Amino acid sequence: MHNDYIDKIYLEKRYLSIIKHKNFNPRIINFITDHYKVNIIPPDNYWNHIEKTLNNPKDIWENVFNVQLDCFARSLVILVSFNGSAIEEQDLRLAFNHFTILQNNQTHTHLPNDFDFNIRLIVGALLNRNYTSNNSITYDLFNPSISDYILQKHNNNCDLLCIIFESLCTIKSIINILDLSRSKIISKFVAETIFMNLLKKKLNKAVNINYCLVLMKISISFLQHTQQVKEFISKYFNSIDIEKEIIINIEDYFLIANFCIKEKAFNIPINNFTDFIMNILDTPLNDDEFIAIDTVLNHFDNLPVSLKEKFKQSVIEYWEDRIEDYIYEDGCISDIYDDADLVDAKSNVHDAIGIALDYYTLTFSPNEIIRIFDCVDVESIIENNRENLIEDEYEFNKPWKKFNKDNDKTVNELIEDLFDRTQ
Repeated sequence: MHNDYIDKIYLEKRYLSIIKHKNFNPRIINFITDHYKVNIIPPDNYWNHIEKTLNNPKDIWENVFNVQLDCFARSLVILVSFNGSAIEEQDLRLAFNHFTILQNNQTHTHLPNDFDFNIRLIVGALLNRNYTSNNSITYDLFNPSISDYILQKHNNNCDLLCIIFESLCTIKSIINILDLSRSKIISKFVAETIFMNLLKKKLNKAVNINYCLVLMKISISFLQHTQQVKEFISKYFNSIDIEKEIIINIEDYFLIANFCIKEKAFNIPINNFTDFIMNILDTPLNDDEFIAIDTVLNHFDNLPVSLKEKFKQSVIEYWEDRIEDYIYEDGCISDIYDDADLVDAKSNVHDAIGIALDYYTLTFSPNEIIRIFDCVDVESIIENNRENLIEDEYEFNKPWKKFNKDNDKTVNELIEDLFDRTQ
């Protein structure tokens, strides 16, 4: 590259802004310093070209996708992009195989090792390969600008998007449909079409039940409750074998149960359903799950007394264990430091408990509320507030250390050394 162009990078140490740019990566550097591409740009316009490329690297990925990758490698990058975040290797492998079939990319050259071959080809250039703490392998995009390019390229291709999300079959991908719609990257019509396709194709026993529960829950909140939507959801929901299935998303299950009951499409035998809830109450549950169960139980008039008593006791025991953490998080007495304000602190705690329990349709007696209240050590929280106040004042009054500023300066100096033209 001619010195006239190099001088533009050295002017006012512009190379620092290149290296610190969010889209900085080796492929972009190759693109903006490529002799053949640069020579058609006047030197005075070269810096504008660099800034434009860094801010919107579309032309780079256009060349990579259309020239350097075949349909199999492109498929992998597209799938990771539309998953919305890192995807586990086994999920990506299954999605790739499904997508290849749906896209009619299946040819005599398509062998089982095509996934492994293409992954090796694009890892380090377009995808990152990561090892998680539980020894599984995940993939995410090498640079966020890859996703920007792919989303912009395919955001109006409704047929392709339906195939992509049908192939992915991950909970993250369902949530990403919502995110893409809310951010106006895909239209509401396109998102609705994708959800309807997933309801039609994915609500069956061959698909993981917890994926199906999330799909139905989000569809209920996003789609109009047409007869077709009701039929898709109620047919699958009523077919769930609640005696055998391992249901992780308890809250989602009961939110969908509530939907089916309200739509008069709940057909599970009440004895089976109450036995299922009794078993659920023997497992650890959180507040949202208890509230979802409570909402469903409130629809039934003739529930067994044993179920109603067990449910209420489970809620009380949950709050006995949880209430002190809740008070800390709520902050209702975080600004009380003096033991003289103990009465006010206890009043605040009592009010906070009342607010938490108001989300239930249950009626709690004064003695039951006292049971929960007695699990809060108000005096200890006030003492902890005082200790935190002393620590905060100490940190605030410490001599100011310019660590970050000095550290940045050191990094800049190291970069400048690398670009020193006198060496």
